Amino acid sequence: MTKRELMLLDWTRKVHQLEYAHYFESTMYSWIYTILSISIIAITSVIASSYTFPEISTEDYNNLYLIFRQEFFTAIFSAVAALFSAVLTFLRPNEKSEKHRKLGLEYEKIRHEFEKVYTYNFTETSIDFKANKVKDRWDNIDTLYVLPWNYKKAKKKVKDWYPTPMSFIEK
Repeated sequence: MTKRELMLLDWTRKVHQLEYAHYFESTMYSWIYTILSISIIAITSVIASSYTFPEISTEDYNNLYLIFRQEFFTAIFSAVAALFSAVLTFLRPNEKSEKHRKLGLEYEKIRHEFEKVYTYNFTETSIDFKANKVKDRWDNIDTLYVLPWNYKKAKKKVKDWYPTPMSFIEK
């Protein structure tokens, strides 16, 4: 393999890692949204159904944990539901999930373009031109931050599909 081919493979690997990293980030935010939404529904349903507590003796009532006493139960669980709602409102995990999903799709398109440049029989000049055009497109993407563990997971996923990073540079 020529240095140019190895460089194109290295760029493809990097774009592939970013593609998966954004997909993993999208999945994470989607899970956060789902868990918080279901929690809010469950908590508010419990609060609504606990409007009238069953009749119990004073002795049994005094033996209840503080959190399960009627005067605290509604207030505490309403506050938890409000906190989860605030997190959903300000974190907006559903929007972030969609943005990362779209970025992942954009990186996938760029990766396919690099693969075309690498696999099609172009002239040397057209390979350089097309590779630089795709690289410019990659450089101009407005990307979002990806958490380190999602990037490491993506890096691990594509690790064996490409040669050692930058192994084509002589030391």
